[in-house]
Amino acid sequence: LIAKDVVTTVSRCLVYYYSFYKSGPEKSKYQEMKKIFGQSDECKICNDGGELICCDGCINSYHLKCIKPEMKEVPKGQWFCTECEEKRRKGIE
Repeated sequence: LIAKDVVTTVSRCLVYYYSFYKSGPEKSKYQEMKKIFGQSDECKICNDGGELICCDGCINSYHLKCIKPEMKEVPKGQWFCTECEEKRRKGIE
C-alpha cells in the first residue's frame, strides 16, 4: 500500500525501513517505540527478522533455532524466554 503510494517496490520500502529505522540515525527512536507498542519484530539473539516466537512475559522475540537448547516447534500455551523464566523462579515480575 505504501509502496504503491510512493511509486516504488515493496522491497525498496523494506530496505529503506531497515536501513533508516533499525540501524541508521533513528535506531534509538525505533527501539523506544518498539518498547511502547509491543513485541519485537527481530530476534533478541541474532537481531534478524523472520518467523519468531514471542515471549509472553516481555517484548522479546526469538527464532526457534536461536533458543538454546534449540526448539523444534512452537509450544502450546504460554512460553517465557530464559530471562523471564529466571524472574518467575525468583518471584520477580
